[in-house]
Amino acid sequence: MTLSAVALFLLVRPVFAYEFHFDSPDPNNPNRYNIRWGKQEGDADLVKCKHGQTVGYSLGVACFKKATNIKMSLVLGDDPSDAYIIDWGLIHVNLYRVVGIDDKENLVREDQPFMSLNIVSSEGEGVGKTYILGPLPDYIEWCDADILAVLVYQFPDEPPVGADTLGERMEMFIVLDAPKPPMDPAWVSVLRISCRWARGIATAEAAVEVLTRSLYQNGICYGPPSRDKLYIRNSTDEGETFYLKEFLKGEIAGLANDFANFLVCLVTSVGAYEMKVQRSYPFAESFKDGNGWRIFSREIDFAGALDPPPGRYDFDFAQFAIVGSKVWESGFAFILGGRTILAVGADREEHYKIALVFEFQRYQNGQIVERRDPRDPAGPWNPTPAGGFTPRVTAADLP
Repeated sequence: MTLSAVALFLLVRPVFAYEFHFDSPDPNNPNRYNIRWGKQEGDADLVKCKHGQTVGYSLGVACFKKATNIKMSLVLGDDPSDAYIIDWGLIHVNLYRVVGIDDKENLVREDQPFMSLNIVSSEGEGVGKTYILGPLPDYIEWCDADILAVLVYQFPDEPPVGADTLGERMEMFIVLDAPKPPMDPAWVSVLRISCRWARGIATAEAAVEVLTRSLYQNGICYGPPSRDKLYIRNSTDEGETFYLKEFLKGEIAGLANDFANFLVCLVTSVGAYEMKVQRSYPFAESFKDGNGWRIFSREIDFAGALDPPPGRYDFDFAQFAIVGSKVWESGFAFILGGRTILAVGADREEHYKIALVFEFQRYQNGQIVERRDPRDPAGPWNPTPAGGFTPRVTAADLP
């Protein structure tokens, strides 16, 4: 090749359309999980690379299981200039902790990487070369993967003429296990919250506790009668639709019903538990048009709310997050013996109900006609449905 040809090549240097892909080393034992943006309904909302595969990719987003290895490969695009690429090599993949998103939707990360992924092995040659990297951190993390690699390219029928050192990035969520319904696939918008709040957590027990406390500390739960703050619709005794995209606009704020649903989304997004939602008793028993049961509470303190202040309140019914018969409550805390206490894995019958309910009151035509102690089996307490329900989450606009 003449110098003039080299000079000409440098002047018309192609813009490559390649991507680096990150996936499970063993397709029969996947550790990479599909995720969705949470911006619209349907298949178009899934996180996908340019070529249609739902995989982690450079300049994109990926979600992996903690303490596992990942496979990195080079995938060429449809642009003819990609035919110039004949080989590639990996220099490093450094992980930086992400601390937030700026007003232009760019990741804000720490100045220094907290770890570099080891190259465990490589296989193949040329463009088809793959690397096994790892292991990933053994805990929940939200990070920015900083990728440095070399691309080797050439003209047809000519010796190699150059190599580019290229830096790219990929947003990465590291979770405990496969996300569970309703976060299957998990939403990017939810993972950015759950993986930040539960950062550094390595067990399901610790994750559900820290997410419950973080939602109480960072959210605003409006007490009754703020029904206009409700983000649920189509409620029956078997479930309801939670307008999650609408709930996440602006500050994290809503009613206790919304908090129960969102806590389920947080916990299932990191694969901690198959958490569900439950109510204190069926809708048919609850207060409506001046008739039915109400809960007159003990002293409680709503999350982040200055109004209403801590005190005793009336509820048509209680709605809470459960695993089995254990309750996690992030919408409000109990004030017991001068202390503020959250229900974190509280026994539903012996602890949560007794801490919440001062008495049940039944109304007819707006008048109290019956009162029941929370320990009285004749009261309305009848957790519904028996096994709880999984809220239907949607990216649709709130009706």
